[in-house]
Amino acid sequence: MNLSHDELKKKCLLDDVTIFSLGNKVNQNELIIEGDVYNLFTVVLILFFSHFCRIIQRVTAVTLDELEITASDFTCWMGNLPKFDEEEDIKAAIAKFIAEKTERSNNIEVKPVQVVLCYDYTDVKDLKK
Repeated sequence: MNLSHDELKKKCLLDDVTIFSLGNKVNQNELIIEGDVYNLFTVVLILFFSHFCRIIQRVTAVTLDELEITASDFTCWMGNLPKFDEEEDIKAAIAKFIAEKTERSNNIEVKPVQVVLCYDYTDVKDLKK
């Protein structure tokens, strides 16, 4: 669609906003191609910037997680434990096992502060039925 200069003046009023609009560049293919190149460059730049921000976000999350020490950092789940007569025997055996394994692998003496036991009562429920 090639409009003459007079037809373009009738359809498009030039003011401070529309003078730089795409409608005023209809007959100027070089400017349209240049705008497409700038758009492509902007999209690629935004992709790289987003990737860079994501790397910084991950590093920050790991750093903050290392600084914040919670109980979940030292929690482990054990299953299929052997039968013990007393609950204190179970706690002592687990504390000893954890201390031995961590000392052997890290060469650091570790003393568990507390052992909390949770039971699966599905077998007990089945027995009561």
